[in-house]
Amino acid sequence: DKLKFIPKGIDTEVFRYIPGIRNLFHKLFNIPEGINLLYAGRISKDKNVDFLIDLHKRLSEKYQDINLIFAGNGPYLKNLKQKAKHLNRVYFLGKIKREKLPEVYSASDLFLFPSTTDTFGMVVLEAQACGIPALVTEEGGPKNIILPDETGFILSTNEPDAWISKIEEIISNSNYSEWNLRRQKAIENIKKRFKWEVVIQSILM
Repeated sequence: DKLKFIPKGIDTEVFRYIPGIRNLFHKLFNIPEGINLLYAGRISKDKNVDFLIDLHKRLSEKYQDINLIFAGNGPYLKNLKQKAKHLNRVYFLGKIKREKLPEVYSASDLFLFPSTTDTFGMVVLEAQACGIPALVTEEGGPKNIILPDETGFILSTNEPDAWISKIEEIISNSNYSEWNLRRQKAIENIKKRFKWEVVIQSILM
């Protein structure tokens, strides 16, 4: 009875939405304008990153302006680059410094995290703190970070059609107001539940 669970927290002064960063991001990394789908984190096979390559292949058959962006490093990076070698608009940024990550998140339209092995998913927390709607799996901890159907969606990787459908729904130009609402709700949710001051206060109570 003397033990307490200490949840993870985040510095919302660092991880925050940065307006107006998009054009600079595209110029810095030489990425053409378009819809930015982002994965950030360790590039390893257990993160299910191949799933994202398959999604991008399908989306590219219908849309010409879909950018799939990987931020991070890891043992599977070389293999993933090889698989994406013949694909247009797949980009690898490599390891990004922590203080620069909010710029990458803020320049993105949607965060994709298909991992089924993460017990928490810090990158999902970071993305949501920066106001980016997220698609995560029904397995592991990331599903507990988002507000289902409000700041993102919980989907099964056994149903790629559902991922395609939700991506199309979120990136639709006609739904910009809805995307903006999800962004605002994501920021509010993280500040309410995961801001370090809130986390510390919950421990002291």
